[in-house]
Amino acid sequence: MFELKEIFAKQFIKALENHGASVYLVGGCVRDYFQKLTPKDIDFIVCNLHYEEICEILEQYGKVDLVGKSFGVIKFAESKTGFDCEIALPRADKKDENSSGHKGIIAETDPFMPLENDLLRRDFTINSIAMNSDGEVIDPFGGLTHLKEGIIEATNLNAFSDDPLRMLRAIQFAARFNFKIETKTFDLIVQHSHLIKDVSAERILIEFEKVFSKNGNINNFVSNLISTRLFKQIFGGGLFHPKYINFYDVKTLSELLFYFICENPAIYNKVEFLQTKLKIDNDTAKQIKAFEKYFSTSISSEYEQNKLCFDVFQICPKIIQFNIVKKPFEEYLSNGFPISYRNLAIDGIQLMRLGYIGVEIGVKQREILDAILKRKIQNNYLLIKDFLQKKA
Repeated sequence: MFELKEIFAKQFIKALENHGASVYLVGGCVRDYFQKLTPKDIDFIVCNLHYEEICEILEQYGKVDLVGKSFGVIKFAESKTGFDCEIALPRADKKDENSSGHKGIIAETDPFMPLENDLLRRDFTINSIAMNSDGEVIDPFGGLTHLKEGIIEATNLNAFSDDPLRMLRAIQFAARFNFKIETKTFDLIVQHSHLIKDVSAERILIEFEKVFSKNGNINNFVSNLISTRLFKQIFGGGLFHPKYINFYDVKTLSELLFYFICENPAIYNKVEFLQTKLKIDNDTAKQIKAFEKYFSTSISSEYEQNKLCFDVFQICPKIIQFNIVKKPFEEYLSNGFPISYRNLAIDGIQLMRLGYIGVEIGVKQREILDAILKRKIQNNYLLIKDFLQKKA
């Protein structure tokens, strides 16, 4: 939770106001303020000053980054404190009919534009709220009421055609705050769901990740993802049956993604599918390979179960962290079984001292592992040495 007076007391804010600017906090940080949360980002709207004038003032107090100049946005970091924020002029967004998605948006900035026009272009009413240094709230679309009632509502009817990622953001916000998506907004998402294909895989994955990083309600997320048809557009439908899954046990993105595709026979290479569709990273890919290996292998004996656990550990050493497979791997470790050849109580140098050379070392390691997994011996140096001597 940040202090409003502390934010607006900063020297660069006072300097902007002394030059005739009206400065407002806007967007997610205002939403977080009223939810008593600490915002990740601080965003300001500055009215009544031109872009160049704002930059000239800010340069006296810190580092100015003009990376968002075409959208009238300035990234600013205060020299004395390191405080960073985004400062923008009011703008209206127009659609370029020859382009799709957020890249087809043409920004028209105007320092003297009514603030309400800028708020209108934003995604949801809960993010279309501004507040000045006096604590005066500018809320033309009922965002505060929706915050209190737990409702996600699009600020305007073009919200999803202007930027289709907002459909997934609506579902992500609903999951994070345990809110409901307002009926007309929900219907708009269904109507525009096919446009999610215009959104890059990287942007889609970020919204999925936020549900977990911000402790979202997974049941809420999955239910809305399916009922809005976004699931079908992203993953192609398939045999996913959410009613059979206890999502309270799903704590990571890799587990959820595996559930989404595990029963779909149309997806031959599941990891490759997710790498193409969502650009998952290498760690996530290894985790899903490990799940796939475990659930696709038939088991008919304790030894085969132990061998499977060992093989899965080779793919993903952190496999025990995942709830969907946790129990068998906990049992495996409780029996003192190794998770890699390096965990054998006898190493390659010791095997050499016992007279084994070259490829024999690898052969003997596999024999030792099999004997341990079959419970013929324990993972103990003296017992292993005795086992090898008896076989010699």
